[in-house]
Amino acid sequence: MQDPNAVERIRKGDGHALKRLYKSEFVRLYALAYRLTGDEEKAEAVVLTVMRQMWENKETLDVFQPLDLVLLREVYTTSRRVAPDVDPIESIKNNTPNTYPLVQALQKLDPKSRFIFLLHSTEGFSYREIAFILDVTEDTVTHYMSRALEGVAPALVGDVEAG
Repeated sequence: MQDPNAVERIRKGDGHALKRLYKSEFVRLYALAYRLTGDEEKAEAVVLTVMRQMWENKETLDVFQPLDLVLLREVYTTSRRVAPDVDPIESIKNNTPNTYPLVQALQKLDPKSRFIFLLHSTEGFSYREIAFILDVTEDTVTHYMSRALEGVAPALVGDVEAG
């Protein structure tokens, strides 16, 4: 659980507050960075870079923005700069057995629908969180998720029937 006063503490230079934030958010930030970079070392470097930049610019932190979502957005932006050509589907192929029909269906989706589907279904991000990360409305996320679900439904139904 994030400290509700974390932003204010960090803005005042409380290194312990930053350390607590890092420990509480690392797994989620790392998971997103890994999904976007496809590389463990790059993912860790992205998270460390984002945390360092936040510390260096602590005076500009907005107390009215949810800090966990701000961090996710920064990880997203930094990861896309570090690895702009990485396909998030690769981590599914490499880490999940028996996903061939789903991977095929995902590859047929437009990139935004595919990415939003992966953030929601494999990383557990809510529509609100995805909207904040991508700087779009929740309605936009809903639209792309609907498109994604239409595209992957046959593969998901096939998995259920096969199982």
